[in-house]
Amino acid sequence: MGTGIEYKAELGDLTDERKQQIDRAIEDGKNYGYVLDATRYFFVDKFYGTDFKKITPRAPMGSRVFDLTQILETEKLPGTQEIAELLNAKKWG
Repeated sequence: MGTGIEYKAELGDLTDERKQQIDRAIEDGKNYGYVLDATRYFFVDKFYGTDFKKITPRAPMGSRVFDLTQILETEKLPGTQEIAELLNAKKWG
């Protein structure tokens, strides 16, 4: 690939086609002022809309990681579409 990036798959297959998609995303991002070469990329089959609202004022400091088993009060997570639907009724803050 032309960007000189070291690719490392965390899960799944990192094919040449996916590397090319990453390269194209990096190049396209430059058109909008983004530097995307030190970024994690996720390949998904489909996106599902959800509205997992923050109820406290002000922006959070730093990034947030959520344990969906705790939020959804289950040991076994349902499918992605159902997770998105369940998060519509949940709030955080």
